[in-house]
Amino acid sequence: MSIKVICSGCNATLNAPDTAAGKRLKCPKCQTICEIPDALSASDSGMRAEPPPPMAKAPNVRRMDEPRSRHDDDDDDRPERRQRGPRRDAHETQQSTAVQMALGGTATGLGVVALIFSFIPCCGMPFALGFGGLGLTCGGIGVIVALVAERRGLVFPCVGTGICVLAMLITVAWYFLFASMATTASNQAAANMQKVAKQIDEQNRKQIEENQKRQEEAMKNPKKDVGNPPGPIERTTTLNNLAEIGKAFHLYNDSKNFPMSSVNGQGKLSWRVAILPYIQQQALFGKFKLDEAWDSAHNRNVLNTFPMPRMFEAARTKPGDDANKTYYRLFTGPGTCYPTPNAKPQIGMINAGTSNTWLVAEGEKSVEWTKPDELVVKGSKMPALGGVFGGGFYVMCADGKAHYVNRDQFSPQVMLQLINPNRAQPVDGWPPN
Repeated sequence: MSIKVICSGCNATLNAPDTAAGKRLKCPKCQTICEIPDALSASDSGMRAEPPPPMAKAPNVRRMDEPRSRHDDDDDDRPERRQRGPRRDAHETQQSTAVQMALGGTATGLGVVALIFSFIPCCGMPFALGFGGLGLTCGGIGVIVALVAERRGLVFPCVGTGICVLAMLITVAWYFLFASMATTASNQAAANMQKVAKQIDEQNRKQIEENQKRQEEAMKNPKKDVGNPPGPIERTTTLNNLAEIGKAFHLYNDSKNFPMSSVNGQGKLSWRVAILPYIQQQALFGKFKLDEAWDSAHNRNVLNTFPMPRMFEAARTKPGDDANKTYYRLFTGPGTCYPTPNAKPQIGMINAGTSNTWLVAEGEKSVEWTKPDELVVKGSKMPALGGVFGGGFYVMCADGKAHYVNRDQFSPQVMLQLINPNRAQPVDGWPPN
């Protein structure tokens, strides 16, 4: 005897042996699992087999002659819906890679520009640091995006970042190099300045010691000539003094002629007073009364009140020297540029040549700088020279240049030729080379 079971899935009638009562049966058509009732209950009640619980329900398979339902459509779309997730991930990955490539390319371009500027010292540093900083920012963002996207496209921002870092390192190296060079140069300059200062101090110290020795020996034996040739500082000072006096002579000559041996040729004030306006001493010149003698009450008061202009000072002082006295004096008398007290010499009248004719020299004795007391030639006797330096004396030629003359370099007769503006023959050894 068989037991009839109606499938709850497809309403098909299934026959099961009575020995299968209480068991389960799979529908061969729809594969639905059906419960087989007992033979007695099945015949009495005529009920269908209870459908399996929801957990055991087989997939719904639509028969060919049944219309499609909404649930069937949903079931058919499940595979497609399952594929939408991976497709969306691939699209996002492509976008991320494009962003990384753009950032990496930008970083690379900025890095190359920065690298070019990094090889230009000084002026290229601001541009290299600016472009390098921008490229480093872009490359850093690209690296972060690549790491978030599972390192896809990481090489692009890394290359750009590396180039930017290299450019900035080169720029920093330039900076430290130039800073080191500047420090070294500054230290070298400071060392050179200290060395020069020490040399000058040493020269001054030696000069002071020599002057002190001369002064001590002069005080022991005033008549003894103990001086030595001028030192470097004394030589420079004397040359500068006579150069300013020579310049004043030529400025005076441009407007008139050489200054007369005394102001206005009256024999009252020295030529040194006459050239005051030409050595930037106009105010001092205005204090003198030119129609009075140098030793009048007024003019002597000016002499004692105001210091003597520095270009009339000797480079070396001796014990007992007066601060208002000078050794620089004119050659006057026959056979000189000033043959008479009222002579007005001019450059064109010096036939022997201005560089070959002595005009001013250091006398053996000093005189008040306002006094018209000069080196007078008397007959064939040469006036005494060389009261500042024992080894010789300085002379200023008519061209305004000064030279040092050793005491034994020329005889008195030769020196008489050198002060003569009208001599016909040149003097051997003059002017000095």
